[in-house]
Amino acid sequence: MKKIVVVGSINMDYVTHVQQQPGVGETVSGQGLDLKPGGKGANQAYAAAYLGADVTMLGAIGNDAAGRMSLESLQHAGVHTEYIQTVEGVSTGTALIAVNAEGDNSIIVIPGANDKVDRSYVDSVMEVILASDIVILQLEIPFDTVCYVAEKAKQAGKTVILDPAPARELPEELIRGLTIVKPNQTEIMKVLGRAEETCQPERELNTLKAMGVAHPIITLGSKGCCTLDADGKMENVPAVKASAVDTTGAGDCFTGAMACSLAEGNPLEKALEFAAKASAIAVTRAGAQPSFPSRKEIC
Repeated sequence: MKKIVVVGSINMDYVTHVQQQPGVGETVSGQGLDLKPGGKGANQAYAAAYLGADVTMLGAIGNDAAGRMSLESLQHAGVHTEYIQTVEGVSTGTALIAVNAEGDNSIIVIPGANDKVDRSYVDSVMEVILASDIVILQLEIPFDTVCYVAEKAKQAGKTVILDPAPARELPEELIRGLTIVKPNQTEIMKVLGRAEETCQPERELNTLKAMGVAHPIITLGSKGCCTLDADGKMENVPAVKASAVDTTGAGDCFTGAMACSLAEGNPLEKALEFAAKASAIAVTRAGAQPSFPSRKEIC
């Protein structure tokens, strides 16, 4: 089993349910308020570890109840948390999430301690990164840090997975040499600086490939995901049918499950099929980490 390290965000999710997402200037009623550990980095670490992978989480929390709950959740999944830094005088990252009747969500993220995941912290835990085989990154920590970790990991010959969310236009020097870039159809257009255009998956996959990504992937929601085969032709991996209750964290579950399967030595196609099964289970339950499946639920 290869070792995975996740460098990323740790948040506490505050989740309420609405009939429909509010428009500009509109007030809607929410039903209930649940506190659930989240953050894209922590979610991906949790998903991979809960499925049996050897995972270390690198990130930051505040010295508060939300931070302690986040640590407990990660440890429950089997994530190594000893290198997570606790920052005084700043709160643990927060996400405000509204889930509508169809299970879709809108999210506002307040970075908090995630902003303290800087180059000096990365340098202090560099031996952990270099001792790992697979490095997973997202965009909820400072962008400079993402670029720094990616460059160091690429130089060391690691498998580097970037989940580019929250999406933004990315410089080619970051993209070049990444093993996997995994946006959805909206994110890929922002990544490529063409946010006003409609995604054409095969075209965008080939653009990422030409920019130096070994295995570009675009997720397609209920239609699964697509990538390129060995001949450069688009290949679809269908989704597993599921009745969605809450899609919060489903993409993170997909990333973590995919990384877990890759860490076991499986080819990408098999890893994507495994990830599709995991995320299909996750959307049938509320929340992010609490919804992620164990290994026995998939196999």
